[in-house]
Amino acid sequence: MKSSYDTLSNENVKHEKHCSRECKLKISGSLIITILFITYLIVIIINYKFDSNNIAASLYYNRHHHHDCNEKDYVYQPKYNRYGCCQFKDNLNKTYTISLFVKIKRDESGSNCPIYDHLIYNYIDYILTYPIYFDIKEDIVDNCIINNITLPLDKKHCPSTYTIKRAYENYYISPYSDLIYLGIFISILFCLISCNK
Repeated sequence: MKSSYDTLSNENVKHEKHCSRECKLKISGSLIITILFITYLIVIIINYKFDSNNIAASLYYNRHHHHDCNEKDYVYQPKYNRYGCCQFKDNLNKTYTISLFVKIKRDESGSNCPIYDHLIYNYIDYILTYPIYFDIKEDIVDNCIINNITLPLDKKHCPSTYTIKRAYENYYISPYSDLIYLGIFISILFCLISCNK
């Protein structure tokens, strides 16, 4: 016959096993949350270090920065249809080089490379896609004009040629992409917290 002590002892053992399982879940959940948070912070630091609007492009740059347009043996190989990096000149006659991971010249003249006017028109389409983010207003008194092309922005918010080039190199990614990543991170965080309760 079992005594009340044996019954209590068995219940305590079950309770201890349940607590240890619950504690393990909380510890593992906390560890995952910490790792995700640290990873997110590292990605943000990398993003700002390389002055990119796109986290993925920054990470891609970090992995592949060992080749650049100055390495003629890598970039200039006509037998592989590589004739160097694409370049364009802005309205001040300053030369800008497109990242070799975005576009490489496929012939001597660079006929596949973008020209500055096309980059500006693409940038206009880009900012019109996100009018709230770029604070586009219809009653602009003094519009931004670049290379005789009027942009739907106030003159004090005129983008630099570098900004236009980076938008092209980042494939005109949504300016809200960092917020989307943050939202995913917070959703995972809430899921883990609610699972641990």
